[in-house]
Amino acid sequence: MRLAALLVALCRTVYFWMFFVFSSQGLYVVYTHFSGMVRSHSAEKWEIFTWMTMAIYCMVLGIAWWMIVRGKRALKRWAIGANLILIFTWLPTIVSGNWRGFLDAERAWWPVILVGIFGIIIFSLPYGHAALTLRSFSRFAARCHIATLGLMLSAIIVAYLMNGKFGLNNHLPVSLRFSLNALNALCAVVFIPFWIGMIWDCLFRSRLSLLAKALWLTLIVTTFYIGMLASYFAVFEERHFGSPSDGALLPQ
Repeated sequence: MRLAALLVALCRTVYFWMFFVFSSQGLYVVYTHFSGMVRSHSAEKWEIFTWMTMAIYCMVLGIAWWMIVRGKRALKRWAIGANLILIFTWLPTIVSGNWRGFLDAERAWWPVILVGIFGIIIFSLPYGHAALTLRSFSRFAARCHIATLGLMLSAIIVAYLMNGKFGLNNHLPVSLRFSLNALNALCAVVFIPFWIGMIWDCLFRSRLSLLAKALWLTLIVTTFYIGMLASYFAVFEERHFGSPSDGALLPQ
């Protein structure tokens, strides 16, 4: 367990400095491009949109770094948000209509996407002397499923914009399909214990009435993902709201 905690702390420290480097370097690049556009008095709308989006991305990365420095309670949310930005770094390129540029640089996107997926996992795990309780595991599993659903919806939209058809099979670049399959595999691993954990919590740990327990149990058993996530956010997480965090993220 000590080795596992040390590895988690090491990975989070790497991400801590990565957020700082990406944020500072990205803001400098955005500043130089905006300065060039102002001096030349020529800028396309898609260029302005792309660099404004990148500036927002860099600011979120910087805020995540600052939250970790100050040890704020919201640092996990900001760190996970920063990793989601790494996953969706390609979004401004696609929205601006530069499909050729996206496809030409496709092989350069998927390592960044994998770094973002790994970062979500790292910042969702408990740290320090905190045990892997039902609460910490459920938080991790719920975030995996929400991230997967969001990415699948985005992928379906991208596939429709590229091909005019809804569907994911062979309608997307390899980098996006690889990232989606990686998240799907992770969700498949955590689904069964997450589902059983919500059933256990509903039956033995919640303070609901007997009728409410029967209704929630029916929903969880019959609808799987929908009931499981609904039970987590409406019953499980609501009961634990406002309790202490898992502890510091960086080694002292």
